[in-house]
Amino acid sequence: SESRRPGGRRSQPAAAMVVDEGLVELKTDDGRTYFWNRRENSRAWALPEGTTVKWVGQKSPDGRTYYWSRETKETVWVLPPLPKKDETAAAASAASEAKPSAGAEA
Repeated sequence: SESRRPGGRRSQPAAAMVVDEGLVELKTDDGRTYFWNRRENSRAWALPEGTTVKWVGQKSPDGRTYYWSRETKETVWVLPPLPKKDETAAAASAASEAKPSAGAEA
């Protein structure tokens, strides 16, 4: 008998998940959830492991699709432009480099 606990990766707290602005959660007409990859204009039934979406698409009463943010609950008719991958990586790098020296000059 094994004493290991199953699903070690799946038990990560939500804060450890990577939020991908390029993925949007949508539903088919019969209610099945799928994910639209805005960068590649492709669709999938499942998210990559460790990833969550920022935007969820829903139909308004008049049939138009709107989007709401899981983080801020903001609603929009048109999704904001995707950040360029280079900008995202540069911002993350700059933020990690700035942490040790934050407040050192104060």
